Amino acid sequence: MKYRDDIDGLRAIAVIGVIFYHFGIGNISGGFVGVDVFFVLSGYLIGGITFRQLQTSQFSFSNFYFRRIRRLFPVYAFIMLVTIVVAYTMMLPIDFREFGQSIFASTLYISNILFFLEAGYFDSASHLKPLLHTWSLSIEEQFYLIFPLLAWFARSQSRLWIFVLFTLLSVASFVSSVFYIEKDSTAVFYLYPFRAWELFLGVILALNIIPEVRNKVVGSMFSLLGIIMILIPYFFYDNSTIFPGYSALLPCVGTALVLHSGSNGYYFIHKLLASSIPKFIGKISYSLYLWHWPIFVFFIYDKQNELSIISSLMLVILTFILSILSWMFIETPFRKGKIIFSKSKSSVFASTAFVSCVFLIVGFYIQFTDGMPGRLNQEQSMFSNIKLFGALPNCENHNNDVFPNIRHCSLGQPQNAQKYTLVWGDSHGGAFAQGILKAFDGLDNDLLIAWSGGCPTLFNIIKQETASTNAEDALCTSQNKSIEKLIKRDADKINAIVLIGRWSYYINGKGYGIDSQNLIKISSPPMNKQNKADDRSSFTQLFESTLLEIQKTGIKVFVLEQVPEFSQFDSRKLAIELLNGKSSIDNVINNYSIESYSNVISRQSSMMRLLIETDEQGISTTLHTHKYFCNNSTCSTISEGIPVYFDNNHLSTFGASEISHVFDPVLEHIKISNGTKD
Repeated sequence: MKYRDDIDGLRAIAVIGVIFYHFGIGNISGGFVGVDVFFVLSGYLIGGITFRQLQTSQFSFSNFYFRRIRRLFPVYAFIMLVTIVVAYTMMLPIDFREFGQSIFASTLYISNILFFLEAGYFDSASHLKPLLHTWSLSIEEQFYLIFPLLAWFARSQSRLWIFVLFTLLSVASFVSSVFYIEKDSTAVFYLYPFRAWELFLGVILALNIIPEVRNKVVGSMFSLLGIIMILIPYFFYDNSTIFPGYSALLPCVGTALVLHSGSNGYYFIHKLLASSIPKFIGKISYSLYLWHWPIFVFFIYDKQNELSIISSLMLVILTFILSILSWMFIETPFRKGKIIFSKSKSSVFASTAFVSCVFLIVGFYIQFTDGMPGRLNQEQSMFSNIKLFGALPNCENHNNDVFPNIRHCSLGQPQNAQKYTLVWGDSHGGAFAQGILKAFDGLDNDLLIAWSGGCPTLFNIIKQETASTNAEDALCTSQNKSIEKLIKRDADKINAIVLIGRWSYYINGKGYGIDSQNLIKISSPPMNKQNKADDRSSFTQLFESTLLEIQKTGIKVFVLEQVPEFSQFDSRKLAIELLNGKSSIDNVINNYSIESYSNVISRQSSMMRLLIETDEQGISTTLHTHKYFCNNSTCSTISEGIPVYFDNNHLSTFGASEISHVFDPVLEHIKISNGTKD
C-alpha cells in the first residue's frame, strides 16, 4: 500500500478531537469519537499491508510483530516509565495500587478488560487513572493478534470470499453492539468483540473489492460528506450520547468515505488533509495520544479542580512539546532501526520481553504492597488509609446460588437458620457492615446483609441514576424484587429487618456538595413522561408502601437515620492535598470536616418528618445517628482526632464500628424475639 499523507491528516483530526474533548477546549463535546476514527484507520492500514504481503507470499508473523513493536512499543515504554515515576510521587496508596493493576493489564494489553471490570458505582473517577487511555491500545493489540491469524488462514481464498468473511464478522459485531448496549453500555464501550466492526470496516476497504471512485464530482462529494460525518459528532455528541452502538456509525462511515474516495486520487478535502500542519500533527499523533491523558490526570490529581481555559491551553502546549520530542528522539529512531536494540528481530523481541517483564513485576509489586504506603507520613496516612467497606465475611455478588440475584454478605448461615436478621441497604448498608458485625459479635444470631450501591430499599421501583449504568439500574430493580420475595418467603424466620440508605439523596433526587452533580429518579414502573410525581412525593409513597407491605408479614422493621452529610469532605481528596502540600491538617479539619447542623437538618428534614410519621404509625422504629456526630450547632467527621467518614456521605469502617451501639434496640428486640434475653 502506497503512503497516503491525507491519512496523517485524518489522524490529526482524530487526535485533536480526543485532546480537545478531554481538556475541555472549545465545544468539542463529542471528541471521543476520534478513537473510532483511529480504529477504522488501523484496520485499513494493517489490512492493506497484510493482504499485499499475503498476496506476494511475503507475509510472516515475525515480520508483522517486529514492525508493530518497533513502531509502537519504545515510546509507549518510555511514557509508561515517566508515568510510573510521577505516580509514585503523587498518588495515594489506594490509587497507586489501582495504578499498579493498570500497569500489569496494560503491559499484557488487556487494560480494556480491566477497566470494564472496574466500571461501576464505586469505580474510581477517570481522572484518577493515568493509564485509562490504554484501553483503546489494548483493543488495537487484540486486533493485531486476531486479524493476522484470520487473514493467514483465509489466504488461499479469493478476495471476494475474504470480503464476505469480514463483512459478516463486521455485521455480527455491530449488531451485537447495538442490541447489547442497552443492557451493558460499559461492555460495549470497552470490549473488543463489540468494537471489532470498526477495525474490520477498514479491513474491508483495504481489500479493494468496492469499486474505486473515478468521477471527480462524486469523489469530492464523498470526501466532503465523510469529513462532515466525522465532525458532526464532535459538536453534537456528548457524555449523554448512547455510544458506541448506532452512534458510532457516523464517524466510522465518514472515515471510510474519506479513505475510499481518496484511493484513486486526491480531491480538495484530501489535499487539505495532506497539507503540512495536519500532516505533521498526524505524524506525532501516537505520541500526542499517549502523553495527553497522563498529563491531564496528574494535573487534575494535583489541583483537585476543573481546568481553566488557560490551564487547558498550557497543558496542550506541554503535550505537543513532549510529543514532538518523543517523536523525534524515540519513535522515529526506533522505527527506522537507528537504535542498537531496534536493528534485529532477536534484539527487538528480547528487549521488549525484558521491559515488559519489568513492568509486570513493578505493577505486581505495587499491587502486592497495597500502593507502597510507606511513602506517606503519619498525617497523610491517617486520611489515605480510610476504608469504606473493609473485609466482610461470606460475600457474594448477584450471581450466586445461596440467595439468587441478591448481592450479600452473611454472618453464620442465614439460609439454613431457624431465625436470622436481614439488613437491607444501599451502599450505606455496606459501609455500616463493620459496625453491624461488631454489634452482633457474640450474639447467637445469623445475619444477612443485602446491599447494592445506589439502590434504595424500596419495593416495586425502577431508578435512573447518572452515577450508574443502565445495567446497574436494572439490577437494582431485579434485586429488590428478589428481596421482596425473600421477605415474604422467610417471614417466619426473619426476626428483624434493618433498612439503611442515603435517604436524602433519593428524596431530593440529587447529591450534596461535592457530589451534587449526581442525579437520581425513583419511580414505580412504568417510568414515563406522564409520571408527574416529584422526587419527594414519589419516594414518600414508595417508602410508606414498602413498610406497609413488610408490616403485613409481622416482621419488626428498624430504619437507620441517615448519617449527616458534609458538603466538601472527601478523605481521598484531602489526603492528596496533604500529600502534595496543598493543605495542613488544621486546614483540613477546619475547612472540610465541619458542617452546620442546620444544613444537615435542612437537607434531611423531609426524611426526618417521614420517619417521625412512620414511627407514630408503628410501622417502623428509627435508629438515630446524628447524636454521634453533632451537637446543637455543628457536626464533625473527626472523632478524637481520627476521621470517621470516607467521603461526604459514607462512614468509614472505623466510623461504623465506633457507633455500633446505634443497633442496640435491634439487639434487644432480637433477644426477646429469639427468647434469649437475660
